[in-house]
Amino acid sequence: MRKCLRSALAAVLGACALAHPSFAEDPRKSGKWDGPISSSWGGIYVGIYAGRAWGDLDLRTDTGAVTASSYFQFPENTASVNQSGSGALSPDTGLAGVQVGFNTQKGSWVFGLEADYGAFNLGVSRGAAGVPYPGSVPFKYSVRAEMETDWLATARARVGWAFQPGLLIYATGGLAVTNIRVSNSFSDDAPEQGVGGSSNSQVKAGWTFGGGAEWALSRNWSLKTEYLYVNFGSVSTSGSITCGPGGAAICNSFGVTPSPFSTSADLAAHIARVGLNYKF
Repeated sequence: MRKCLRSALAAVLGACALAHPSFAEDPRKSGKWDGPISSSWGGIYVGIYAGRAWGDLDLRTDTGAVTASSYFQFPENTASVNQSGSGALSPDTGLAGVQVGFNTQKGSWVFGLEADYGAFNLGVSRGAAGVPYPGSVPFKYSVRAEMETDWLATARARVGWAFQPGLLIYATGGLAVTNIRVSNSFSDDAPEQGVGGSSNSQVKAGWTFGGGAEWALSRNWSLKTEYLYVNFGSVSTSGSITCGPGGAAICNSFGVTPSPFSTSADLAAHIARVGLNYKF
């Protein structure tokens, strides 16, 4: 991911150096000048972007209610496991990707559609190992809950105002899609040798809104800065905690039934990025 981000940033800076006199030698003196900055934002464009994302993640682990026959026999034990596998977390990651869009201009108003796709490697876990049960049993447990993503795609409308020929301020919003994987695992050293775990991977559609500014560097090239907020709601995985192979005889003799074991991840993120576009 870091290599990809460095490459994208290098491409942005290199293209800027070619696109505008303030970044390199004056192209008007070298015969490479493509004309004055365009006063029109209309047309099809493609580009690249790079930036960073900061996640707002709520991980919640739940081992269900205690019953007369369930694996967990003490409410304080389930509360301890739930707390160890839950929490508000803030993962962050670098971003890099590609974008394509279309604008039409009516006076100073600019209306458009844009789609993008790129890396979105948020990953975080919550858990503990070797935690003593708080109930009246002298044993320890380990629990872990995880969430990760690897890509992000958005499809958005853009509405902007051209304050001057070379500057566009815009708002944007629409659909956001990513793949979210949630997993959990549990084990303990009780005579029943409790074990459990599950995982779930889901392509999750959410929503996004934000805004930005775009500067025309020449007739064809433009540079933008942008903020997006994305929200994907919740993805869950569900399994159970039950006796391991070494404790099966004990559980069978006492009629022990599995306890539920689920983890949900509620994900949103803040994105700040820069992009370079070429308009045809």
